[in-house]
Amino acid sequence: MSKGFTLIELMISITILTLTIGGGMVYMNNFNASQKIQTTKSNLISVLKQARSFANTSQLPNNPGSDPLRCVMVTIDNSGLATIKTEYGSVYLTKQVADSNVTITLTNQSNYVNVVPCFAYYSGKLLVPGSNPTVYDTLTSGTAFYYSIQTAELGAGTTDVVSVNQSGTINEKL
Repeated sequence: MSKGFTLIELMISITILTLTIGGGMVYMNNFNASQKIQTTKSNLISVLKQARSFANTSQLPNNPGSDPLRCVMVTIDNSGLATIKTEYGSVYLTKQVADSNVTITLTNQSNYVNVVPCFAYYSGKLLVPGSNPTVYDTLTSGTAFYYSIQTAELGAGTTDVVSVNQSGTINEKL
């Protein structure tokens, strides 16, 4: 009767330990990606609601300019920086809504290409630029814009969507 472990027993123990740690790492990676998506979604909803609030209350930015204001828009650059501004570019505020591994893509159901929707002053309804650059059109019934949030982390495959419909309602549960 020997005291100690055989080589086979040690190899089996190390294999089981490696598999357990590997499974835990995969779970933690997916959990971290999911948390980044949820944080980005929460930040995006907050910025969209703040922009709609500026529009509903007709609040002016610090330097509104002399042109009549019709709407408040939210633009998001590739680094995840959101800017709430008027259609003429006067800025209300900027806020980092996503980190470098998360992308936000704006899409819609209609034929609007490269269009950033605006929340109309007084009503908060969504407007889009019309055929004339000085005119903004209301969206047709049933039209919505979608902000798709995705992470680029390996193996995450996590996506979430925030929509804004023609009445300016922000829907976070699709």
